[in-house]
Amino acid sequence: MSYHDDLLTLAKQLLSGSAGDPNEARRRRAVSTAYYALFHLLIDETSSEIARDEKVRSRVKRGFDHSTMKEASSSFEGGTLPEHIKGLPGGDRVPEDLRRIASLFRELQEGRHRADYDLAETFTPTDAKDLVDKAEEAFLKWRDVRKTDSARLYLYTLIFGRLWNPDRRRRVGEASRVSPSYLP
Repeated sequence: MSYHDDLLTLAKQLLSGSAGDPNEARRRRAVSTAYYALFHLLIDETSSEIARDEKVRSRVKRGFDHSTMKEASSSFEGGTLPEHIKGLPGGDRVPEDLRRIASLFRELQEGRHRADYDLAETFTPTDAKDLVDKAEEAFLKWRDVRKTDSARLYLYTLIFGRLWNPDRRRRVGEASRVSPSYLP
């Protein structure tokens, strides 16, 4: 079994009655683990698309940024891709299942932030189970769309989305031409 599958299984186990009553800490841990299950599924799929060599894939996996992944997911969720992505293979139309996966990613990421950082918020057993079920839904939907051009484009934008944005490149280029005041 893969790491992401193990994480999804662990998220479900944290909520099961077999290990005692799932208290608040276990529910929070389940929500966080469910997000990381989907996160690792997507980075594993992306790195496998980009690199054949395992050593290279492990390095590619270190290049992911949660906020870039959220931006890409928000774009795909809405179905309105930026102009600089629309012209690429798979950029003409975002299938409904892929839109749902992107939405679930974003929702699970927000859930993980609340679970890990907002101790004022409580997670009921129903809340936690709902988020873990959403991770499982994303896994199932991914199997249906993973070989499409749109899915591949989604994967690439999860890691390269900001780099492909011509507005961002222009801002970074301008910043790199500015010399610090202490240099001649």
